[in-house]
Amino acid sequence: AESAPRGAAAALCAATGADGTRYPPRARDGRADDSHPYLRFDLEACIKCRLCMQVCEDVQGQFVYAFAGRGEGAHLSWGDGVRFADTDCVACGACASACPSGAIDDVDRRRATSTAGLRTVRTTCGYCGVGCQLDVRTDGTDVVQIDGTRAASVNAGHLCVKGRYAHRFVGHPDRLTTPLVRRGGRRDAPLVPAGWDEALDLVARKMDEHRGKVAALSSSRCTNEENYLLQKWLRAGLATHNVDCCARVCHGPTAAGMRRVRGTGAATNSLADIAHADVILVSGSNATVGHPVTGARIKQAVLRGARLIVIDPRRTELAAIADAHLQLRPGSNVALLNSLACALFDLALENRAFLAARTTGAAELRAFVAQYAPERAEALTGVPAALVRRAAALWGNAERPYQAHGLGMTEHFQGSESVMLLCNLSLLVGGFGREGVGVNPLRGQNNVQGSCDMGSFPHEVSGYRHVSDESVRALLFREWGREIDAEPGLRIPNMLDAAVDGSFRGIYIQGEDICQSDPDTHHVTAGLAAMECVVVHDLFLN
Repeated sequence: AESAPRGAAAALCAATGADGTRYPPRARDGRADDSHPYLRFDLEACIKCRLCMQVCEDVQGQFVYAFAGRGEGAHLSWGDGVRFADTDCVACGACASACPSGAIDDVDRRRATSTAGLRTVRTTCGYCGVGCQLDVRTDGTDVVQIDGTRAASVNAGHLCVKGRYAHRFVGHPDRLTTPLVRRGGRRDAPLVPAGWDEALDLVARKMDEHRGKVAALSSSRCTNEENYLLQKWLRAGLATHNVDCCARVCHGPTAAGMRRVRGTGAATNSLADIAHADVILVSGSNATVGHPVTGARIKQAVLRGARLIVIDPRRTELAAIADAHLQLRPGSNVALLNSLACALFDLALENRAFLAARTTGAAELRAFVAQYAPERAEALTGVPAALVRRAAALWGNAERPYQAHGLGMTEHFQGSESVMLLCNLSLLVGGFGREGVGVNPLRGQNNVQGSCDMGSFPHEVSGYRHVSDESVRALLFREWGREIDAEPGLRIPNMLDAAVDGSFRGIYIQGEDICQSDPDTHHVTAGLAAMECVVVHDLFLN
């Protein structure tokens, strides 16, 4: 069965009665390559359709494949004598998905000798914040194979290596399948399996026992419903606003900055609008690594003729193909963005009609950014004034200016201010409210936006409503039947400080490993060790 023809071409031959007798197969010369972690090659099955080349170039923008030789000797190649594992392949798997003959296969297709009896489930990728749609084939107990959903506008069938292949954790032998508790009230007692009733009763009893001195951390990998219920349990059930989330650091600055400028803290346009942009500004994001499907879409747009501006201290893959790479000194984001705004005004490229009809404060902004003339700001940012003016000219002359920013812009002391200035740059050129424009944050985890929207902050409930607002508390009282405190709760560092001081007793951690992700690991572990009750709600021991 392993050597039998595979793929759509084999199915077509079988359906049409093409049995190989008219053109008998040649002797095989064993041209195979199994060096790659995910892709498998049997080039004797190649029918030279070039679909692998097309999808690699036009969809992923990677240019791994070529055809060598002429006539009957033409064959698929990636460099003479080069193992495929040593190429620039990023393991998106698009070539294996497109190959009709089985010449390019992957480990999942090899493992699934038959798709009979498999059920296909439509879902959303659980890794980064792009939101790729997946068609997951499952046998009911484990994931067998994943393809991209072709009808989905966000990824149009394309996936990255994580979305397509990083699913073996589902059935991994280390996966937790039963609760574990420490019995006897001793910290050094081993974790032992327990029933769900015992574990849930223990959590409820301990959290209630330390009411007012407990907290919960929600997860940017969980659904809206799960995050909403967690913060409601703390606020309505345990009478505390001690709820926090990693998104307060990565997405909170974006949400706050965009709300101040335009009233709401979410992306203005779909990622599909990248295809319609003529100038793209990427700031603080290594998109081809952190958000590979979005990075591929940006490369596609550049291949079609879109101009690209990259703001990043590093020379990323996108920076290498950019029309203007503004390689600023780390921490000088505000100075550089104000310098770009100043250059736009100097070049008279601001959209005056849009500013007059849709904005306030344009004159004040012009007066303020005058002190950040590119020649003066160069000493702060390290970016040559001529390059700043060139980028401003590209941005100001765009018909459809689109921008995306990442954590390199937001995880700073001035993160919110940087996002506000990015919004200003789009406002100055009328880059809102149309196809192919807008300001779009690229988030690291799959539901950062949702966890923020659902109220995973110590100072805000769902919908970014501050707990000090009397009308908000009155609404929650009507809905929940519980009085809500007007004072915000503790943030993660404050929780750990209070635990070390002895005034904080318990924490419920949902889907986050703060020992791994938070700074000062010694302080984190000291805070957790000082608590009476630590509950970890996760897939694996951490």
